[in-house]
Amino acid sequence: MKYIEERKINNFPFSISHFPLLLCAALAVCRCSHTCESVVADVDITGWGNDTEYSVVYDNMDSLSQRELSIFVFHERSFAAATDSLLLTVTTVTPDSLVYSEEWVFRPDRRRAEGYAAFHETVAPYRSRVVLGRKGAYLFTFSHRDASPVKGLKGIGITVK
Repeated sequence: MKYIEERKINNFPFSISHFPLLLCAALAVCRCSHTCESVVADVDITGWGNDTEYSVVYDNMDSLSQRELSIFVFHERSFAAATDSLLLTVTTVTPDSLVYSEEWVFRPDRRRAEGYAAFHETVAPYRSRVVLGRKGAYLFTFSHRDASPVKGLKGIGITVK
């Protein structure tokens, strides 16, 4: 019986010396398993009035990991040239119906808005090391308080890393 057990161990395709390599590979797969997901809402390019809200839904499947949240805006060159900043209200509704609302200042990146492209994307950090504690749909709603309609925006959304 002892001979059969030794033979099974010897027929195993990996020896104990392969264990550190397999462990490193497994850790690399776990580390790279989080993808970058983005959700975006189309904005009326002719003018975003202060009475209009745009919402996106992020479906969270991981309730344990720390995440990085960024807000991104697709805009025309003219928007970046004419606007120093835009005061946004970001409202988050969690799957268990908790509501969190805060003001956040968006500043377009004028350096990236140069060139020949019709639209540019500006990405700005929103929250670092956030744990989305519940699985399910998170609703992010964006609104602004400017008296005049904001022109030149094509889309607004959130990226979760």
